[in-house]
Amino acid sequence: MYTAYLDTCIVGLIVNKAEAGLEQNAAIKLLQLYEKTKINLVTSDTTLAKINKIPIDFRSNHKNIFLVLKNIPVCQQKRVMDLIGMGIIPFPREEPLFTKLKSIIPGDADRQHIFNALVAKCQYFITTDIKTILIYRKTLEKEFNGFLALKPSEAVSLFCTEGS
Repeated sequence: MYTAYLDTCIVGLIVNKAEAGLEQNAAIKLLQLYEKTKINLVTSDTTLAKINKIPIDFRSNHKNIFLVLKNIPVCQQKRVMDLIGMGIIPFPREEPLFTKLKSIIPGDADRQHIFNALVAKCQYFITTDIKTILIYRKTLEKEFNGFLALKPSEAVSLFCTEGS
């Protein structure tokens, strides 16, 4: 079964009426596939914090979608820095995976999301962030054994084509 990480921008896409169109419909389809247990979705505390900032009045207009998003598992946020050392005073060491991501993804928040997705063993990263994530998708795929950054419409096409 597919496991995909939902980037924070997907929350805004789903609940924003001004975003209606192909990608919004595809994001909703991903939630439907999740509800039918056809795919696994995960998110992070960062994404859930954005959901919790949506005003209650606006949230009620999208109650079903909101409730589905609230039930998506939150992957464990792994520490970017660990303490290592042989002596009395340990010193901080950056996770090698995060260090590798620094050479690919320039933004700290985007890098943290991708780091979380990779640590959670997600094969897919669902986003509409063209300028800071999707532009690096080929490098991510090459460096991380087929890890795919996809727009929602691309994910739906892939998941539905391969019979999931």
